[in-house]
Amino acid sequence: MDWEDLRFFLALATRKSLAAAARDLAVSQATVWRHVGRLERAMECRAFNERGGRYELSPAGQVLFEAAQEIAARVEDTQRSLRSDVARLRGDVRVTAPEMLVEVVSGSINELGLRHPELRIELVAGNPMAALSRRETDIALRFDASPQTEFSLQSSYAVGFGVYAGHDYFSRFGIPLDIDDFAGHRLIAFDNSSGHIAPARWARVGGKQAAIVFRSNSLHARLSAARAGLGCVLLPCIVGDAAPDLLRLFDADRIGRLELGLLVNDRVRRNPRVIAVYTHLQSLLQSREEDLAGSCRSVSVGREENNQPKPAKSPTSR
Repeated sequence: MDWEDLRFFLALATRKSLAAAARDLAVSQATVWRHVGRLERAMECRAFNERGGRYELSPAGQVLFEAAQEIAARVEDTQRSLRSDVARLRGDVRVTAPEMLVEVVSGSINELGLRHPELRIELVAGNPMAALSRRETDIALRFDASPQTEFSLQSSYAVGFGVYAGHDYFSRFGIPLDIDDFAGHRLIAFDNSSGHIAPARWARVGGKQAAIVFRSNSLHARLSAARAGLGCVLLPCIVGDAAPDLLRLFDADRIGRLELGLLVNDRVRRNPRVIAVYTHLQSLLQSREEDLAGSCRSVSVGREENNQPKPAKSPTSR
């Protein structure tokens, strides 16, 4: 059971309206319903009965509501305890995260450090899979969130991927026919010597027949190459959409998504400074959930309904 799912369930149970719960949580109605649905599947029960736009608790939902209220009260007590004893938030917290998410995470972590000057946060970029075996890792963000010895999964988030290219690329090479037909196109790819992370659909058929013109195990190197017009590149939407000189060819609905897990070392899970950091990260990732999932609002280059390529566009302001 995910605490974030419980939080959304409590909001809907209290407000009895998707719109009101969404306003309280500053998210979309679809996000509220997605979390509630995930909780219902995890609990194997129907929590609500909808009547005329109002969501009333089912008998099973009422039992869950009472238990969730107790959990929420304990969480609030813990938060009050942490706020009343700021002096305990001192020492080191080591966080590992994929390179592709470091910029998303680092600014917010720095804000936390400014609020707690005696809290020292170390953010290690790169694939954190191996880092879980190291005792000094306190918190890990990773795409493989399967059960790990000495680590507990706290929450998970969908991360959408898209294919991007620079403006000049389209005028020179046009648009690929589909994600599995890149004939006549140029692709910026992962380095062969290192493992890489990509949605299953793209890993299976993506970029077929493309000419590989550049490889790197560095996200920033691949991003720079795409900006220079060297070719198309696979990026998380939250990274690609933030680059004003790139346009999106295929979005997350076509390319796919991966689950990002937030894991905490059981050895330090109850340490106040670790609690402060991972709850801060949860709030950050929750606030960016739609961006992470690839609900991309930027201009994309796609196909018309008759499956003919659209001409390249200039992007609107982001």
